[in-house]
Amino acid sequence: MAIDFIARALGVQHARRLASSKEGDGAALVGTAAGMPLQSILDRRVGVPVAGVGPGEDAADAIEAAHARALVSGSEVLLPPYTVTLSRPVRVNRLRGVPGRSAIDTSNCAMGVFPLSQFCIVNEHWSMSYDPASADTCSYRGFEIVTTPGTRQSLLGLANVRHARLDQLVFTANRNLDNEGKPVAVDALLDFYAAVHGASVRRCQFRQWTGAYGATRVAPGGGGCIWIRNHSGDGTDPLNITQNVSVRDCDFEHYTSDECVAIYGVRGPTRKCRLDANRITGLEAADIGIDPAQSVYRPTLLAIFPLDDGSGTNLGDTAAVYENTIADNEIIDKSTLYNTIRIGNSADAARRCENNRSQRNKIAFKYWSDATNGHYATWLAAGGTSSNPAISCIPIRCIEGSFGAAYSGSVSGNVSLDDELVSASGSSTIFCGFMGWQLIRGARVRGAVSNGAISCTTIEGGQWEVSLRVFSNCNQVIAPWVRINVPGSAVNAVLHVDSAAGGTYTITGARVENGSLVYVGSAAGASTIVNVQGCSGTLSPYDALTGNRTGAVIRASGNHLSGPSAASAGTSTFKLSGNTWGATED
Repeated sequence: MAIDFIARALGVQHARRLASSKEGDGAALVGTAAGMPLQSILDRRVGVPVAGVGPGEDAADAIEAAHARALVSGSEVLLPPYTVTLSRPVRVNRLRGVPGRSAIDTSNCAMGVFPLSQFCIVNEHWSMSYDPASADTCSYRGFEIVTTPGTRQSLLGLANVRHARLDQLVFTANRNLDNEGKPVAVDALLDFYAAVHGASVRRCQFRQWTGAYGATRVAPGGGGCIWIRNHSGDGTDPLNITQNVSVRDCDFEHYTSDECVAIYGVRGPTRKCRLDANRITGLEAADIGIDPAQSVYRPTLLAIFPLDDGSGTNLGDTAAVYENTIADNEIIDKSTLYNTIRIGNSADAARRCENNRSQRNKIAFKYWSDATNGHYATWLAAGGTSSNPAISCIPIRCIEGSFGAAYSGSVSGNVSLDDELVSASGSSTIFCGFMGWQLIRGARVRGAVSNGAISCTTIEGGQWEVSLRVFSNCNQVIAPWVRINVPGSAVNAVLHVDSAAGGTYTITGARVENGSLVYVGSAAGASTIVNVQGCSGTLSPYDALTGNRTGAVIRASGNHLSGPSAASAGTSTFKLSGNTWGATED
């Protein structure tokens, strides 16, 4: 029966080649010194089948029995080409199915003792700390894990892993309501929980369709697609690190109030993890066929951040994220309140968060302004204040602690390179495209966005088309192309400065369409200095330079712009040389 199943699942020709090989001939000498049992040969060369389980039947015992044999032979456990169920969680390191046919249904999985109280499938030597002697090498390929959960669960969780390979998997969490009519959450479809030293996730599908939420329909707690984290027992031990996890060429459909993918340190560091070249969709209610009155919204879609869990000096204080990357993803985001991509966490400003990167991501962002079930309406219904969350909506954001100070020293290395944002927001214009970055290079922004970038250190190049202001309190701006679609007045400028901290701000080589060039507000610090050099293009018929803070200095040289009504206005000190302001020269 087992040999017949192997032949059907993996190919008759392979079984025949094995039977006629020299190794197969030797295997016939069962019990002699000249050979080894045929079953052991098959286990090693082909795999260990899940035996004695029919379609729709419970496979928990059979999977673990096959896993015990597979550990001895160093082979994979083979799923049958149909759906089986789990009545309880299982431990298995290497599991392979037939793509498009094999599936495990965990809907009625009765959870046990941690980690089996949380996960339906875990690795054999799960541990919150890394042990080089017991760390598992794992492989999961070619099957679906599906649930319509009756109780809260997660699907696949890994910890104390040397390396894991996941390929051609489908993770599906369907919507199901509890006795109170609230969606049952699946906390994570895939969770790299602690001390995973390497993993490759390729060609997988993640379908988080529960519509679950936390305390309210805009509060975290609904569950995600992938958590890449480090919940290690002691983060001070250098072995207790999660690192080198790569997720590439996968498809995500996500609809809960939590992140779709989060890369974070909890008690120890998470580093050098990547989310590359994936297709990610933050769904809305209609996409999963539910009543818009049941809409949920999440604070963030994709995130990298440290998270002190409050466990003390030797544990939570070691939370860190560094050298992680979100790159080359195509993202459609329909139900996020604040950030599509966020690096950092304002609640943990002292934790290490540096040299993380967002790069070449293409984001189509939708802010649904429906008065009954849109972002604002659902936020109000959940107890939010009267301020529309659109005023805090910043799709690509870096949070570096209080007042823009970096977590570690004066330079965090957190950067955004060649990211693209298109905002289609109906009647609501979102607040800002980018905020808080150490460096933004080559960005492209257009659509219903009020401000291009706020409180960033350096901006290089890019194409910025916004409604009102392009760069606010950004220290150095170099050679961007900018357009202000609704200038309205001189306050809507290419560079707007109103930071009470004062300091030096520089803009050089900007090519401008519409708006004014510089506006220094009365709230700016008296030490404010603005340098403007080599800008060109066309301004709106307002003052090119406005300085409303006495003591502030605006220096402009070598700028050649048409359209302004005057070169300067206000109480600041102006030092102008070699500029052309329409028909007027300095």
